[in-house]
Amino acid sequence: MNDCQTNPVGWWRPALLVKNMVILGSALDPRAAAIGASASHGIIGTHEGLVYMWELSTGTKLGSLHYFKEVEEASNEETFIPEAKFKFVDIEELGPYVNGKELVDVSGVVQSVSPTMSIRRKSNNEIVPKRDITIADKTKKSVVVSLWNDHATNVG
Repeated sequence: MNDCQTNPVGWWRPALLVKNMVILGSALDPRAAAIGASASHGIIGTHEGLVYMWELSTGTKLGSLHYFKEVEEASNEETFIPEAKFKFVDIEELGPYVNGKELVDVSGVVQSVSPTMSIRRKSNNEIVPKRDITIADKTKKSVVVSLWNDHATNVG
C-alpha cells in the first residue's frame, strides 16, 4: 500500500476496516498536512516541514525522517521533485543484503552507542574514528552499525 493525501480538515484519525466494521483510532498529530502509509509504517508531513514515521500496528512514533527549515511552493510545474522511496527490512531479514549492492532501510530503536574509538588502518597506517550503534526492531533482533570518520564524530 502506498497512498498519500493532503488533509483538508486539519486533523487525521486512523481507521481500520475489519469484517465490515470500522474501528477508529486516536486522532493523530493535529499539525499533519499530509499522511501516507508504506508497508507497516505511517508517514506524516506537517506544514512546519517536519516529516516523521510511526508504526501502524502500535501507533508508536519511530522517529523524525527530515525537518525542512524553509518550505517553498514550487512555482514552475516542470520542477522535478524526487520521490522519497524507502525499502524497510526487518533486522532478522538483513542477511541476504550483506555485502550486496542494494540499499535497504531499517527502522528501530537505538539500544546503545559506544564511545568513539580510534582505529588504525592496515593499508596506510592512518588512524580513523569509529563508533558502534546497536539498533533493535520489533522482531526483537538487533544489529550493530559502525560509523566511520565524520559520521562517528559529528552530530546529525
